[in-house]
Amino acid sequence: MSNTEVIASVLQLVRHDETRCRNEDSERVIKAQLTQLLDGVLEREQQMLVDPLSKFLTSDKLCEQLSAVYVLGLLGPKARSTVPAMIKARDKWEAI
Repeated sequence: MSNTEVIASVLQLVRHDETRCRNEDSERVIKAQLTQLLDGVLEREQQMLVDPLSKFLTSDKLCEQLSAVYVLGLLGPKARSTVPAMIKARDKWEAI
C-alpha cells in the first residue's frame, strides 16, 4: 500500500460512523487498524496527516474527535501544534 493510500485509509477510519463508535469491540478494532497503518508510514507522511486530522477536532461528531485525538497522540511531537485544539475539544466533551 502506498503512503498516499495509507493516509486516505487513516482519514477514512477516523471518519467512521457513530454506530461503530458506540461498540467497544469495533472501536478496539479501529484503533488497532489505525496503529498498524501508522507503523508503516514515513515521518514526512505522518506530518501530512496533522492538518487533515486537526479538522476533525471541531467535528460535531464526538466519535470523530476522539479518533482524531487518538491518531494525533500516535503521531507524538509531530502533532504538537494541535494541542490547543485538543484542549478545546476536551472542554466541549466535559460540557456534554
